[in-house]
Amino acid sequence: MSDLEKKELIHTKKGKILEALLIEKSFKEDGVIIRKWEGEANTKDYITEIKKGDIHFIGVLDSNLVKQGYGYMSLPNNEKYFGIYTDDLRSKHGIYQYPDKIEGDKIRREFFFGVFNEGNVDNRGVYLWIEEDKNVPMFNNFDDADFSCFIGDLNAKHFIEGTYMTKKGENYYLYHGKFNENNEKEGDNSFYYNSDKDELMYGKVEKNKFINAYLSVFDEEGNIKNGIYVNYDQNGKITDYKQKEEMPDKSAVFDKMFDFRNIILDKDYFGEVFETFKNTMEYLASEVNLESLDSPEKFPKLINASFNFNKMTIKDDIEKVLAKY
Repeated sequence: MSDLEKKELIHTKKGKILEALLIEKSFKEDGVIIRKWEGEANTKDYITEIKKGDIHFIGVLDSNLVKQGYGYMSLPNNEKYFGIYTDDLRSKHGIYQYPDKIEGDKIRREFFFGVFNEGNVDNRGVYLWIEEDKNVPMFNNFDDADFSCFIGDLNAKHFIEGTYMTKKGENYYLYHGKFNENNEKEGDNSFYYNSDKDELMYGKVEKNKFINAYLSVFDEEGNIKNGIYVNYDQNGKITDYKQKEEMPDKSAVFDKMFDFRNIILDKDYFGEVFETFKNTMEYLASEVNLESLDSPEKFPKLINASFNFNKMTIKDDIEKVLAKY
């Protein structure tokens, strides 16, 4: 079939659907259900369900049968979107699950909660990458899962500024700072915490490497047992350093580092991220169906209930602490 024939077929099908909606107020055929949405505020819109193989859509179409407003889309390989559409594109607030990636016995899943603009992520949001055994349910066990998460400001191409967290086994690593256009960690006043060594660095980063930094190692009571200032060469080797005792005028810097470590250990932020994503995806899986979304009021209630990623407060909590310095 030529492209021209396909366009003609689509045009004919659309005309048939619109005619049925005009006369009978509903259309049902071949896995497609379209009907008027209840309520005076949406008299020109249609609530729709489409099931075609691995494709499943529930949402709002305008009078031209274009996705406009709330919608849920499920595609092959477990790709999903739940949120708002504008002119067929993901827009404003949404939850997006990227297609699964399977490598051996492991499955890697990626998620984004946040703001969309013309189909792309934009402004602010939360990314999560999680790797689990492919034979167990999603978000099965926090202790066994390795994952990374970014919370902060971003655009369609790269992170801008925020908190990047990584969990590997029992250890976790946290970066708080800026990123360059290649999505590399880069900027002054950057923090990096390593739970395995209970070590915190604070300084200037270029292309994922510290150029210079204050380095604090903590004892079992949480006090700084060793503090130094370090310069590095391009290969990451130390060129020179100063002990904390040689820098009495930098006591405020080490106080800042002490407070930074305390705030990131004050709450189980990693468990908070894991549980938020788990609860949200389980909630959507159980609640998204045509019966529960058959009126204008129910869709926004569901989307607001699912958008609990604002509970992931680590970036804001860190910035509140740092603001006093």
